[in-house]
Amino acid sequence: MENQNKEDIQIKKQKITGGLKSLEGRSIKYDGIQQKPVAITDRQVSDPDSPSMLLVKAIVEVACNVQNAADGKHNLIVHSEATNTNDGKAL
Repeated sequence: MENQNKEDIQIKKQKITGGLKSLEGRSIKYDGIQQKPVAITDRQVSDPDSPSMLLVKAIVEVACNVQNAADGKHNLIVHSEATNTNDGKAL
């Protein structure tokens, strides 16, 4: 039993170490982005994986539109979806 606990602790340490290395890499990446000079026309800098969404007319921002479907009887969320499309005129 004691060996199993030591193995579990070792596995947890490895996961934590891997997670910290990943976070350090992201921190270095974003520090590099922050150090780059930004052109006057650029209003924001974002991760390439972040979706841009048209908000109003020509205003584009990094954002997500989250839609939830709920059960009417129990008021529980049964489905959720995040998109980068504007649905201002949907209803």
